[in-house]
Amino acid sequence: MKMTRLIVLLGFVLGFAISLTTIRAQQGGAAVAIDNDDIGGVVTGARGPEAGVWVIAETRDLPTRLIKIVVTNDQGRYLLPDLPKATYDVWVRGYGLVDSAKMKATPGKTVNLTAVTAPNAAAAAQYYPAQYWWSMMQLPPKSDFPGTGPTGNGIAPNIKSQGEWVRNIVATDACTACHQIGGKATREIPKALGTFEDSASAWDRRIQSGQAGGAMSARFTQVGRSRALAMYADWTDRVARGELPAAAPSRPQGRERNVVITMWDFGTPKTYLHDEIASDKRNPTVNANGPIYGATEESTQFLPVVNPSDNSAFGVFGSSSDGYGLYSSGDCHVIGDITASGSKVGYVVDVAVNGSPKTLRQGDAVTLLGVRPAVLGSIPLLVVGPAGKGDAAIGVVDRQVEITASDKPGA
Repeated sequence: MKMTRLIVLLGFVLGFAISLTTIRAQQGGAAVAIDNDDIGGVVTGARGPEAGVWVIAETRDLPTRLIKIVVTNDQGRYLLPDLPKATYDVWVRGYGLVDSAKMKATPGKTVNLTAVTAPNAAAAAQYYPAQYWWSMMQLPPKSDFPGTGPTGNGIAPNIKSQGEWVRNIVATDACTACHQIGGKATREIPKALGTFEDSASAWDRRIQSGQAGGAMSARFTQVGRSRALAMYADWTDRVARGELPAAAPSRPQGRERNVVITMWDFGTPKTYLHDEIASDKRNPTVNANGPIYGATEESTQFLPVVNPSDNSAFGVFGSSSDGYGLYSSGDCHVIGDITASGSKVGYVVDVAVNGSPKTLRQGDAVTLLGVRPAVLGSIPLLVVGPAGKGDAAIGVVDRQVEITASDKPGA
């Protein structure tokens, strides 16, 4: 799902864009000073201050969802800095804990939080990094290589070593190149996938899903389909029976506690965000402090964009035989629909909402005017207007329709 870190939640439908900054005030022994755009306080648990746990602040009051995360110091102190004006849910997460209750807070406030100890090992493990669960995968032994084929051990004869097996069906050139294998979404078989005789059959269906299904399925066949499916099935079966990772992660230490993570939602619930880009590595000053652009690996017909400077997200549709259009998280005056493959995917809009008498016409170049936080219907919108001399054009109106009462915002 549902951009970047920079982390990408690979295999998820949501995207997040992330910036990393350092903060030193947390590590001192003195009380953290709270500015008008900060939230800070102390996290305590059953045994006193909780060190090395995350404090998370999340808001949906801005044009797109914003999350900030920091780590507590040895005294359990934390500081969430430079927060835009909004109301936030604030809570504690950490290894050995379960999420605490969310508390409402606004910048400029001191908020002390109570950590909640996990009731058992299974509850604690739900917060482990994906690779801890992934490490439970049981590889074929080295003695099984080279493979002896479908009438032998099920491993293709062209796979000469265990390392080659790992590269082709486990890690480097395989699943982890795109997906967060070991996360809850992959270590479990979702009911929505269907009903199957066994887990191997479920995995056989799973790897054929999505726009990359053909490539995933082909890779399993190349290395030995039955043996690869059996390996993955055994892994998820053991997870389903309650087996847990053999080791528990340690909490952040030292400089690991100096990190502030800021995340923005962009894309849609069905966007598969595979990569992001913010500049040109040949000239990294290009687009300084500008928008971040996402690559969706053919899962959408638009280019998702997030702008950290104003906490907004929008998208631009590319030219195709189905039309050219724009979308964002705002509301504005609708003058036409954008369709792609027969489905409505966006709207053409004008500037009447801003009090201008001008409306757009077919063929007009348009420039971005802004993003509005409201949503009209179920499809997000982008406020655009005619591109004047010197304006950066981001699209062209593909068609014009008459405005009707049902087209108007609020109708």
